[in-house]
Amino acid sequence: ADTCLYSLLGLMVTRLEQADRLPPDHPRLDAAALQAYIHEHLTDTITVEDLARLVSLSPSHFTRTFKSVFGTSPMRYVIELRIGRAATLLTTTQHKLAEVAAAAGYDDPYYFSRLFKKITGATPSAYRKR
Repeated sequence: ADTCLYSLLGLMVTRLEQADRLPPDHPRLDAAALQAYIHEHLTDTITVEDLARLVSLSPSHFTRTFKSVFGTSPMRYVIELRIGRAATLLTTTQHKLAEVAAAAGYDDPYYFSRLFKKITGATPSAYRKR
């Protein structure tokens, strides 16, 4: 848990530093509003088009701007949040894998398991046992 917390804090600092280095004429995103929207809709289908529409940018311009501010693509950001939620549920509850997958926004537990392993390096079951 400590390692995850330190990693998350380091990632947040890095992304904040990247946002500070943007030129003054660079389009700014309302990061707080985007993060709130993503958190509120984490179990829903979220597309780049939906997010771009929220900030009145084209999907390609939005993706470039998002990446320059957050240091990652919009969909990678969503995936990391979902996997983070799943990791928390795996370590703090005894919910079945299908329930954890659904709570993280994935309808297919098999797909969720493969993605979880790809991101964390461990299967959901192995992660829970750690």
